[in-house]
Amino acid sequence: MTHRYVASLGLCCASAFHLVNPADQSFELAFCAPQEERTQMDEVTQRGIRSGKFAWALRQNAPVFF
Repeated sequence: MTHRYVASLGLCCASAFHLVNPADQSFELAFCAPQEERTQMDEVTQRGIRSGKFAWALRQNAPVFF
């Protein structure tokens, strides 16, 4: 449902959702549209992790959108 809403806004050409793996706290790409953007979205996520944005988001204890 979230993907449909984001796509209907027409603000971006790709969207992705990551989930946190409870076993090791890693971020896993759970959804990407279009699939051809999967590698690029994963690279964006890795840059966010290295810059500390994802750690900040986890500390918010609430949904955070970038």
